[in-house]
Amino acid sequence: MKAWKFFLFTIVLVGTFTACKQITVSQAHLSSFSKTTTPHSAVLSWDSNPETGLAGYKIHYYTFNGATKVYSAPIVAAKNTSYTFTNLLPNTYHFYVTAYDASGMESPASNEVVKIVE
Repeated sequence: MKAWKFFLFTIVLVGTFTACKQITVSQAHLSSFSKTTTPHSAVLSWDSNPETGLAGYKIHYYTFNGATKVYSAPIVAAKNTSYTFTNLLPNTYHFYVTAYDASGMESPASNEVVKIVE
């Protein structure tokens, strides 16, 4: 007969841990440059996060390959509230933004905005 030992672990977090406040990206903030000046480009902008511990923003985006989402590496936008994408290949791009603090905690994702590059 085997004896089973069960262990109970308790993890105690000390200190204040709060996630950053969620930010909002407006579809109206996503625009493209004129095809005659900078084709395959887009400018994404968002409202700033008012929290004092804010370290910056990360821009996340993906496309689809068939039914599969293909994520690109997040872009760190520091404390800027806009980012210009250039040389985008023709595709449909889905963008969202997160805020992060100095300890690396990230806010929930903003709403997504979509940009079709032809």
